[in-house]
Amino acid sequence: MVSTLTSIISNGGTAEQFREKYMQADVLLVDDIQELAGKEAIQNELILIFNSFYESGKRFMMTSSQKEAGYGIQDRLIIREFWGDFAVITRAYVHARFELDPEREEKRSSLLKESEQVYWGISHDKEFSIESFKSYFKNVWAYFSQYIGLFDIDREDAKIICYLNRVDTILHCKFLSSIEVWEQNACILFLKGLIYTLTSYDIIMYEKGFYGDGVLFIPLPHHAGTSDCLEIKIDEFDNWFNRYCEGYKSTRTGKRLSKIHWRLDL
Repeated sequence: MVSTLTSIISNGGTAEQFREKYMQADVLLVDDIQELAGKEAIQNELILIFNSFYESGKRFMMTSSQKEAGYGIQDRLIIREFWGDFAVITRAYVHARFELDPEREEKRSSLLKESEQVYWGISHDKEFSIESFKSYFKNVWAYFSQYIGLFDIDREDAKIICYLNRVDTILHCKFLSSIEVWEQNACILFLKGLIYTLTSYDIIMYEKGFYGDGVLFIPLPHHAGTSDCLEIKIDEFDNWFNRYCEGYKSTRTGKRLSKIHWRLDL
């Protein structure tokens, strides 16, 4: 495609002539999309072709063999990759052996034990405190930020996410006597954000989640005073968690929280 466009333009042709060739097709598959990184002209043409295919109901597919396929690709084109069906073909698990990373295995084993302890403590309303929750939360965050790239979670890592979902379920289903209600609400808010960041294939996660620079994405509920999201880094977590605890506490005690308060003070 790149060479064709270059040849047409260099011989006095137009971009419209380039597009005409591909618009005759019913299905267009663009393989190795990462090869177009930095090539603005061909990306612009591909966007126009995509738009025409989309509007006419034709099939347009883009594939890549690299997790970092989005690097050097315009946001307008990346967004279109998420418009239709999205499939990730990952490495095989059955009958496959992979080289182990001893350091990663050790950290994951430790995190699985901690996950089990946190789950047991919260399910029995024992040995659970805000400080232990925050410590566990950051340990999970740090692990996935370090070792997990885009769509690179294996079965052992999935066990940690299962524990997160179990803890989240309990927090929603029972009030804990070991912590305050507003603290529990903050735990639910941030835990939802952690699970969402780890499991979503949304374009926002692709650009800014753990698959990017380690930013945690938290969709804020309406009662937080805004429909916006919160994006924070791990060294900001304690500060934001404490602020939301205070916010939920103020709301519970009858102090009205305005949008300005949440947007500016928090």
